[in-house]
Amino acid sequence: MPAAQPQENLARLSRAVSLRAATNPLALIIEIRIIFLPVAANPSTDIAMPQKTLADTLAARETVYVNCGHPMCCKSTKLDIQALIDRLGRDHGSMHDNLVGLFVCSNCKAAGRDRRPVFFTCIPDYEGQQRARNRDWKPTFE
Repeated sequence: MPAAQPQENLARLSRAVSLRAATNPLALIIEIRIIFLPVAANPSTDIAMPQKTLADTLAARETVYVNCGHPMCCKSTKLDIQALIDRLGRDHGSMHDNLVGLFVCSNCKAAGRDRRPVFFTCIPDYEGQQRARNRDWKPTFE
């Protein structure tokens, strides 16, 4: 069913309010959901997210951990970014959607648990940032 124009939606909403608001205040909320949800479900513009590659992650000296999403396990493993670059290439994405299909928890697999999605933790190089920030700092003793 094609989405109605916003003017048609407002006209239908005003009719629904006049007919139902006096008898059932909850009907107004239900009618708003029915009318406006299909329009909002199809955004007209997509927002482009910047894509970060494995080479960018290595150059930034970030540490990435892959974590099991199963509540009985919660295993966390540090990823070797250079080994991923050797296997997948420098231009392979390092965002969650690019990496999530590559990893399975070995502990959960051995224990026969159902497969849960993994998630990633990225830790920036705080020490390197601190060194760069304090590089030109000189103590002043008077």
